[in-house]
Amino acid sequence: MKKLLILTLVLAFVSIASAATYTFTGAVDSDWDTAGNWSTDSATWTYPMEQYVAASWGSYYINDDATQITIPAGTTAARTLQSLSFDTGHSYDLSNPANMDIYGTLDMTAVSELWIVDRAGTTASVNIHNGGTYIGNQLDVANQGLGSLTVASGGTLNLAGAIVADQQGAGDATINLLNGSIVTATALNLYGAGVTTNVVNIDTTLAMGQMYFYGDTELTIGVNADIDLTGNFDMRDGDIQVGVMNGGTFDVAGWAGMGDYQDVSSSFTMNDGAYTVAGTIYVGYASLGSDTITQNGGVIQAGALSFEDAASVISFAGGELLVDALALDEAGMQALIDGGSIVVPGGVYVISTVGGFTSLTVPEPMTMALLGLGGLLLRRKKR
Repeated sequence: MKKLLILTLVLAFVSIASAATYTFTGAVDSDWDTAGNWSTDSATWTYPMEQYVAASWGSYYINDDATQITIPAGTTAARTLQSLSFDTGHSYDLSNPANMDIYGTLDMTAVSELWIVDRAGTTASVNIHNGGTYIGNQLDVANQGLGSLTVASGGTLNLAGAIVADQQGAGDATINLLNGSIVTATALNLYGAGVTTNVVNIDTTLAMGQMYFYGDTELTIGVNADIDLTGNFDMRDGDIQVGVMNGGTFDVAGWAGMGDYQDVSSSFTMNDGAYTVAGTIYVGYASLGSDTITQNGGVIQAGALSFEDAASVISFAGGELLVDALALDEAGMQALIDGGSIVVPGGVYVISTVGGFTSLTVPEPMTMALLGLGGLLLRRKKR
């Protein structure tokens, strides 16, 4: 049975420890737990785990003095023993957060889970650089404390499980999946229950089962993003959910929901790109809060639309909104506008049927000027 891996780069309040760096050399073999595989400036310990290898509760913590662990290019470090924890939080200097940089390969497939930060009042980061590879199962970011994961261009994160953040609702996670990074995971699940704010930036190719955001989350999708979900995209749980899509493509094979099960507003802003949902896009949740999808550009395509409460709307200022005509015809689109569920600033729009989809667009300003439309409503029939 695979053992629990807790990678918790943690800072606590008890005392100040001297800072030390540990660099994997692989001089003996690829075993993380072989002292001869490490170079260090520590005055006390020879490898990062030496101080806490006999933790009574079964977790292996890094040494109190460890502030920097590096896996250099050309090396492969494999963790094979019970569990690993970057949680030094017995005596640590708050001004010296722990950090891991991966330029070579870190293989954690022998353990079930890796945690980055698992104690309140602590800070830690894991950075996978160009040429670096992390191989493992589930990866947890900021179970408690402040934790960050960055996969840079040319870096590889290969997980057999999910990326999970803020699982205990007491952490703040930052996840950066940058342009040119290679990321494989089964899901991206962010928790928090409205206690903290998690920040997620996606600007790369990403294929997985689902994205589920339970805690307060700020999601930004960049111009280089190519996201493909075989399941659902759920932003409906949390006090404040903020999503911004600036470009790229985002394909959801299931349904997508945005909103809030509590009484605070949430938003998703589409500035550019293509956001395609095969199933239903749910706007709002449980008749609570005032939730808004704002479309300024790009294309949103949905199998259907469902407005879950009267206060939640789509504010349509530009781009194109496409809904399967079998679920919403032109008259239905007009009814949503008349009823206030879809708000078109300026009141000028075009409803048409295109390739089996009911289309909503806003004419370009030059087009309106040439046609002398002013504030009149435009409606074109099927073409």
